[in-house]
Amino acid sequence: MIGDGGVLKDWFDARPVGAVIVRPDHIIAAECLAQDLDATLQQVFAVAHAAQPGEARGEAAVAPAPAIAS
Repeated sequence: MIGDGGVLKDWFDARPVGAVIVRPDHIIAAECLAQDLDATLQQVFAVAHAAQPGEARGEAAVAPAPAIAS
């Protein structure tokens, strides 16, 4: 990362991982070796109940609201 002063490189150098999955709120969701990234992403998506890239997210069935008699 340009302009981080080497902090990111130092962080990766201190850990035996090659990939990090970061949530939108900047919390690390998972870390893994680069060759395990696909399987790790699938696990993260499954736990988050999120659609994987290229898939439509299934919408939960919602029962219609009951009719109100007037």
